[in-house]
Amino acid sequence: MSDLMSQVIKSFASEEQLALRAPADFLAILPLEQAVASGIDGRLSPGDSWTLRSTSVDFQMQGVESGQLVRLSLATGPLPSPGQLYVVESVSGNAISIRRMGQPGGVGQPPAPLSGLEEVEFLIVTFMPQLVQSSEDVASRLGLASVGGALCDPIRDTHTVRDLTILKVLYQLYEAASLRSESEIDGYSRLSMHFQAEYNDRLSRLVSSCGSGQPAAEAGRVIRYLTRLSR
Repeated sequence: MSDLMSQVIKSFASEEQLALRAPADFLAILPLEQAVASGIDGRLSPGDSWTLRSTSVDFQMQGVESGQLVRLSLATGPLPSPGQLYVVESVSGNAISIRRMGQPGGVGQPPAPLSGLEEVEFLIVTFMPQLVQSSEDVASRLGLASVGGALCDPIRDTHTVRDLTILKVLYQLYEAASLRSESEIDGYSRLSMHFQAEYNDRLSRLVSSCGSGQPAAEAGRVIRYLTRLSR
């Protein structure tokens, strides 16, 4: 979304924006414990390849929402393991409309050929708990009253707080992934440290630029936050 202020009640960033920031291996760090829906009976019908249907899962009843991420995969064929990531566009009972990340609905290569696909494995996860927590932390460190609080002049562009929110979530996700996977521990650790270093650097520079425009007590509170950045 270009106008993030429509999301500030919950988060400075969307789940789609989070995934777009780390497209290479994002599928490997999906929080499986935060699955909203999953199954192996997904169907993409001929002539309607942007709609995923399931006979076993009522997506609406299980709390699937637009904006959540869905991984589609098959043992072989056009969606081989680990699959491809899409965004939920709309939900209606046992069906969800999906689209490619960063694109409007119906744009790009469909997830299925014209003949459709059967027995598609799907996994829908949510990163909103991490995004909300990260947004609240970023707001606090910048001296904002809340996630929807007024921004100081240097961060009138909400892309700045969006990026900080995303960086914080990413370094935590990669750190968690390094603990789960012995084979990828070094790679995930390096990515975690990379995103954490960028987060700390950008936050430090932003607090410095905002501090002079805030009341002394408020600016001091932000600086104290910087002295105890935590994971």
